[in-house]
Amino acid sequence: MNSQTALLRDLDRYKWNEEFCCLKCGNREYIPGKQPYSRRCKSCKYDESLFKSTAFEGIRFSIEKAINVLEYIVENCFVDPDAKIIQIGGKKKGDIVEDLEFFEFEEEAKEPKMISMMEYIDMSRERKIDEDFINRRLMKTFGQHSIKVSKIAQEFELEENTVNKLFDRISNRIRLDDEPESTSLNRVLSYLNYHPERRSLSYLLGMMMIPLPGEWHYGEKEVGANVYQLSFVFDSWKIHPIAPKPFCYEDIEVIYGSDKWAELFVEK
Repeated sequence: MNSQTALLRDLDRYKWNEEFCCLKCGNREYIPGKQPYSRRCKSCKYDESLFKSTAFEGIRFSIEKAINVLEYIVENCFVDPDAKIIQIGGKKKGDIVEDLEFFEFEEEAKEPKMISMMEYIDMSRERKIDEDFINRRLMKTFGQHSIKVSKIAQEFELEENTVNKLFDRISNRIRLDDEPESTSLNRVLSYLNYHPERRSLSYLLGMMMIPLPGEWHYGEKEVGANVYQLSFVFDSWKIHPIAPKPFCYEDIEVIYGSDKWAELFVEK
């Protein structure tokens, strides 16, 4: 078995997980399709490709290169939170002015001081500082020290716009309550960086390969009166309804291939 075949077999497992639900008619019986690992509905003959409705649909470079990009960011996403990279005090402008106001520094304590991200977080918690401000400050600092799109594009000989589109697709599958708004790449990097248990290629591929028909935004989609979210539960990805927003999850999960999935997502 060559490496491409092994790769497609693994992606097939992430998407279908031994289940099938036709996006056209909801039928669950199929035969092999025309393309490798595509599935053709026995009822309406709709042929669904392996990448249909996944985050890889429509990318303009090889799937092998896309996987290499993902491996690269998983291996290089880590930014040491103990690195002394945040300046407190000093010249009064921008973030530093806000820091002085939030932390209520005395006049004699306004000399420039470099502290770690973890020290900054601890200080913020002690003073009960607004979480939105903390998030903005940390995301800005994180962005200054993390991988840049230009570096990834150069590393893999891709256009920057093409790389951005790939990360747009990934970030749209990350719930907004998991990571604050930022550039798509920084949201993905910080998501992996601050959730060590999710910092693996298999986790990322599982998120990208679950099919989400239609327009999703930050892991959410409105279907009628309900809002659905993409969540990692135990060891697999599921679609969870929230009805009505913003109350807690219902005790229901929608699994690809199930009757509930067909009811929600079959194209009318």
